[in-house]
Amino acid sequence: MPIRQISGTDIDYFLILFDEAGKERPEADGTLLSDAIRARLADRTAPVTDVFVASHGWQGDVPAAIAQYDNWISAMASCGADLGDMADRRPGFNPMLIGLHWPSLPWGMETVPPEGAAVLSLDHEADIAMLASQLGDGPEARAAIDRILSYADVANTPTLTPAIEDDFATLFSVSGLRTGSSGGRPGADQDGFDPQAIVTQSESGEAGTDAGAGEPHLLGLGGKIKEAILSPLRQLSFWKMKDRARMFGETGAHALLDAMQVASPDAHFHLMGHSFGCIVVSGMVAGGAGTPALRRPVDTLFLVQGALSLWAYAADVPYAPGTPGYFRRILEQHLVRGPLVTTRSVHDSAVGKFYPLGAGVKGQFLLGDDFPKYGGIGAFGIQGEPATVDMPIASVDLPYDFSEGRIFNLEASNVIKNGDGPAGAHSDIAHPEVAHVFWAAAIAGLSNQANRGGESGGGGRILSPGVPFPASASPPPSPPVAVESPGISASPPPSVSRGAKAAPPPPPQAGFEGGLLGIDEPTAAATPGPAAVAPPSQPRWINAGFEGVDAGAPIVQGQWYTLAFDIDEVKRATAAAAVTFVEEGLFAPDAREIVLTVQVDTDDFDISGHVGQIRVPRAGKSFTKARFDVSPLKNGPCSLKATILKDGQFIQQMDLVFAVGQPGTPAAVTTRGRSLEGIAVLQPRDLSLQIYPGIGNSYECVVCGPVATRVRLPITPGLIDTFIVGARADLMKVVMYQDAQGKYLFQRGIDIPQEATDKALQIMARTGALLMMKLFEGAGAGDDVRAVGKALRQLSTDPRLRLKIQIVAETLPIPWSLLYMGDVSGKVPLDWNNFLGMRHIVEQIPLQNPMAVMEPEIASAPQLSVSLNFNAGIDAQMGADFVQSQRAFWTDRAGRIGVRVTDRATPDDFIGALGDPQTPDQILYLYCHAVSKGLTEAGGPGASSLALNEELISLNDLELRAPRDVRLAGKPLVFINACESAEMSPTFYDGFAPYFMDKGARGVIGTECKTPALFAKEWAGRFFERFLAGEPLGEAVLGLRREFLEQHGNPMGLLYAVYCDADTAIRPALT
Repeated sequence: MPIRQISGTDIDYFLILFDEAGKERPEADGTLLSDAIRARLADRTAPVTDVFVASHGWQGDVPAAIAQYDNWISAMASCGADLGDMADRRPGFNPMLIGLHWPSLPWGMETVPPEGAAVLSLDHEADIAMLASQLGDGPEARAAIDRILSYADVANTPTLTPAIEDDFATLFSVSGLRTGSSGGRPGADQDGFDPQAIVTQSESGEAGTDAGAGEPHLLGLGGKIKEAILSPLRQLSFWKMKDRARMFGETGAHALLDAMQVASPDAHFHLMGHSFGCIVVSGMVAGGAGTPALRRPVDTLFLVQGALSLWAYAADVPYAPGTPGYFRRILEQHLVRGPLVTTRSVHDSAVGKFYPLGAGVKGQFLLGDDFPKYGGIGAFGIQGEPATVDMPIASVDLPYDFSEGRIFNLEASNVIKNGDGPAGAHSDIAHPEVAHVFWAAAIAGLSNQANRGGESGGGGRILSPGVPFPASASPPPSPPVAVESPGISASPPPSVSRGAKAAPPPPPQAGFEGGLLGIDEPTAAATPGPAAVAPPSQPRWINAGFEGVDAGAPIVQGQWYTLAFDIDEVKRATAAAAVTFVEEGLFAPDAREIVLTVQVDTDDFDISGHVGQIRVPRAGKSFTKARFDVSPLKNGPCSLKATILKDGQFIQQMDLVFAVGQPGTPAAVTTRGRSLEGIAVLQPRDLSLQIYPGIGNSYECVVCGPVATRVRLPITPGLIDTFIVGARADLMKVVMYQDAQGKYLFQRGIDIPQEATDKALQIMARTGALLMMKLFEGAGAGDDVRAVGKALRQLSTDPRLRLKIQIVAETLPIPWSLLYMGDVSGKVPLDWNNFLGMRHIVEQIPLQNPMAVMEPEIASAPQLSVSLNFNAGIDAQMGADFVQSQRAFWTDRAGRIGVRVTDRATPDDFIGALGDPQTPDQILYLYCHAVSKGLTEAGGPGASSLALNEELISLNDLELRAPRDVRLAGKPLVFINACESAEMSPTFYDGFAPYFMDKGARGVIGTECKTPALFAKEWAGRFFERFLAGEPLGEAVLGLRREFLEQHGNPMGLLYAVYCDADTAIRPALT
């Protein structure tokens, strides 16, 4: 039997061997070592008082496990004072020591060697066999591995060929690995498998290519390029072994612990894990879904340099609000009687660098105290649990105070520091100081059991949480810095100061006392637009089904299933549900494949992860599936929502309803989405929110990006309508602001005195903060909704980030740019940078309008077509040259850069152009008065009107004389520089913006309330200067808002809303 004795001592320990399926390996004579262990535990003549169980981590074959346990137990034995203390506290102290071995080393030895030596094979056949046994044995996997290894032998560049990328995708698919578990499910705590990114990171030295403690090169072969090419194989092994550690812990190890507790009802159990062994012992305590709970809590849990998610024990993961950590139940069910202790070290390269390699860390956002979405306990400790205490590791002569919390993160960089290989100090744990921690935790567990949190005992100085680090100790690691990615700037926007001003605009003509673009009428409410048009049929399908479940078989409450989404050329009869895969425009001309992200949200299923990916080739079946482990929480209809995105851009949603417990009942599926024309050339988005009406007159909000979740907002259409009306009334207080002399400062000029700017900040910040609060923190908001609001605040106020935010909303026209994300309590100064639209690019897309997503480039060749639609009477009315100067601007551009300008003089000309499908306008510009009408007002919303040459054109007139179904050939960007042109109400969703988008406009720019005429003219001139010169729409609007604020103290740019792709730009630029 493999009972090991520590050299030079009378200490022995049991080494139990398990196979890759979590089953105990029998001894040579067919007996099981666990039977001998249970027999000794049941022996009451010499009762075992304490059982110490240890688990090794990744890359631990039997010889490595023996070496680690020998060293670790020797370190424990060296702590004589702790042994004496334990004996004093535990009469008849009689410990049992157990080491668990589970196969975690590729190409390793899995039997007890006679001399402790292992030889690795260097030929491909042995490597192929070993990798295939881990990742999925079959002809397809073996062929892919063979091609990868052969390519690595001859490659002279770290760039993967398309065929090799496909081979890696095949291996990921057959591995059965999952993605997207922000809750920290081991093996699924990564966003996706990107082999080229892993190779690039590995080759550039951003992360070690080998996190093992002993092997200098993958497969025993050298060469930097070859190592880089093969690094995705080790990454797959890394994730697969994490998954294996979870499976082993929740099955074989959990069953062993339960059996030992039965054999000895009085024994105390102390568990220690290293690296992936932390996953094993956590799973050993928690058990898997559906497995029996432990008979009683364990006494101690010690996680040393854990390669386990820092959020695995969190109450609420900040990147997935409402989602607990994967092992949260250990704390909630009080499965550990004593302290849960971890160590971390800045010298651990395996956890600090290799752990997150390929797990989506490029450009990752940081929340909370700047902790990453994917990171290991060995680098960050356990996070997300309030009762957590940070303290330094102590020398062996100092006791610990473990009475002030539940979790204790020990900074051990001054002890765990030796190791110059790629893994760094990851395995440098066999120190008396580290062993002393385990003893101290076990002793504290005794104290907790004896007096429920009394003194931990022992003499000498006690290290409490508030004690500074000893001089010899290293400080805690600094929080990581966010990595830049496309669309994210690591530099904050410039601070708002008045600074040097640009040349002022020409003063208005004598007699001008300010004026608004608007007829002084009541504020509008609005109306719903038409239902979304179903996408056209295509030959491929998105199939959703439960793997391994026969067609017609019932889905049973409480059972676990794998729900998989994939693309196929047929609508499979075995699929639970299928919808048409509308792929027009998804593929760029040179793209061989695309990656779709699938985010799953549900209240009716327990689910292991929320995010998965599908790799889709141009033709045929998808290379991979997005898989999710789900378990129904109830019988009857159970709903699940799948949101599909490409590069953060919202594409489609599937609403699935499964009849749980009802055999033969097909799933119901409905879809909503956007037309996909031109989506291939759209740029990524950093954060996407999809908002749509939910049950009970509420709104559902799906958040995709660094925060991934679905919540129910505590609002109704009537309530939000009231909030929006109130917000617009507050904006009018700024527009109508008067100084001591009664002058309307925001109407008379562009330059605003500091006092007026400060007053505007007070009013607008209060308005924006109230809107934000009503959306995410109002009466009835659950903890999950509040967590989303908190995460959005943290992201949007981080000075290192500038986000591209996409809002896809159905009947919820919130003025998003006006949301104030900072503190308005008076404790901190107000800051213009805290308005969402003053720091970030915000695009709004009304979901239920079939607004075609088209290429964001507006072609300027052979000639850009612009139409001007002015109310010429504004100049005479206001005693200014607002219309005349804008005509002069376009006359100059027509002569200088060749723009084709059409100046429509009458309302009939305007309506006639809108009724003609051949109208070539690419930019349709209106500068006029306007008014919106509400549901209860005379004429209703249809009486909302534009005033051109003093003649009112109502929305009803436009509907009758230029119907919505007459789509404009030029697909214009419509800029309605008139009051209330962007105003839409959730109670009656209609208005000028939806009208133009239904007619084929690529987007609409409008205002949220009545707008100062002078500012509107000046804003339009500067906007078109930027836009004609090629600046993308979102950049131009954000830059212009900041320009007016910083140079003129004028915040009126926040009045403009953009219902358009923010990347829209004129190409080639016209200068």
